[in-house]
Amino acid sequence: MTSKGRELSKVVKILHGFTKSIIEQRKAYHNETEGKYLSIENIQENGNTGKYKRRRLALLDCLIAASKNNQAIDDDGIQEEVDTFVFAGHDTLSSALLCAIKLLAEHKDIQETDGEITMAAVQQFCYLERCIKETLRLCPSAPVIFRKITEDVQLKNYLIPAGTNLNIHIYNAHRDPNYWVNPEVFDPDRFLPENSVDRHSHAYVPFSAGPRNCIGQKFAMLELKTIIGGLLQNFYFQTAVESIDDNQLTQEIILKWSKPVHIKFIPILK
Repeated sequence: MTSKGRELSKVVKILHGFTKSIIEQRKAYHNETEGKYLSIENIQENGNTGKYKRRRLALLDCLIAASKNNQAIDDDGIQEEVDTFVFAGHDTLSSALLCAIKLLAEHKDIQETDGEITMAAVQQFCYLERCIKETLRLCPSAPVIFRKITEDVQLKNYLIPAGTNLNIHIYNAHRDPNYWVNPEVFDPDRFLPENSVDRHSHAYVPFSAGPRNCIGQKFAMLELKTIIGGLLQNFYFQTAVESIDDNQLTQEIILKWSKPVHIKFIPILK
């Protein structure tokens, strides 16, 4: 094994140790409580004996319950899913957050919000959600994904044989003028219902699509809405330099800017 290989193994061991400890702690908790919190049976809502709601389990609890009830997943499978949820959302989220703040700083007219940031409010941030979707169209955190097809696929003029490894270029698809008018323009209203109804379902896939899509996409959207909504309550975003044309997006595993992005956070006087 090369020195880089040994370094990689050491780092992976640390990361796996972290998630393994989380899983073991949660399993120990459920063993101590005899699995009573792994049930999805109806529970009383806020102490009201007349109203019940179905218990919603956290992701890790769902995986543990599946491993206990019907052996649908083993310990290695649980760790793989937890690794994905914990680690895959760091660089991708920070990339999306930076792009969103940068684009908002360049479009000051849409920096308006008020009200308390609660879960209900976050879920109703319709315009902010459109801004985030447009950010992810222009700046998909994962600009390229890969798939291996399992059966022959006939396109209009080409046959792609089974076993082919495909490179799916999300960055380019999101700028395809066949599906997007003025594709380089930041326009959140593209995602109004009336403007989206005739769009191809796979013209916009910042979280991929199909059975291998992003496991954390709903969580990521809630995170982005909560963070950006909270910042917009307290600050105006402003570009810190006059010219930003020479700062280009670079496509690595995660989309990044070629140079540091400088943004001024100007406090809102209340």
